[in-house]
Amino acid sequence: MNNSGNNSLKGSELEHFDEAMDARERTFAAYLVNQRPDRICFVESVGEMLQLVLTDATNIWVSTTLAQIYKLLPNDKFFFCGATYIVNVDHIYEFWVSNQAMLVMTCGNVLPVPITDVHQLKDLLSKRFNRTFPNGHKPKGSKHIVPQVRNTV
Repeated sequence: MNNSGNNSLKGSELEHFDEAMDARERTFAAYLVNQRPDRICFVESVGEMLQLVLTDATNIWVSTTLAQIYKLLPNDKFFFCGATYIVNVDHIYEFWVSNQAMLVMTCGNVLPVPITDVHQLKDLLSKRFNRTFPNGHKPKGSKHIVPQVRNTV
């Protein structure tokens, strides 16, 4: 088979391409965090990397920590959920409270909520969406709390 038409990258070309792509993703991530945080659905810590999941389900990978990125995000819109996630409260579609609390995000992902964060998250959603929950509990007969879904442009 003739490889003369093969466009695959090798050696230093591949390293240069990887560096360029990493720089492009870092630049785009910085733009999102600083200028368009409304496009971020949630941030997940995966090993030594962070995955920014956007509202259109696009993933952007960056090498930083949750604590570093959390400092840059508007703290009235983002909630530190356990040791793994930072969620955009505007993109919580449903909050399921059962044996294992879960968040259903508008981008389609379902995220676990640690038991230690359930009460704080209920309070946050109650205040944010003007809902009252007696004694911090969900309304009778309801299996989940459905925050108001806002269209973002």
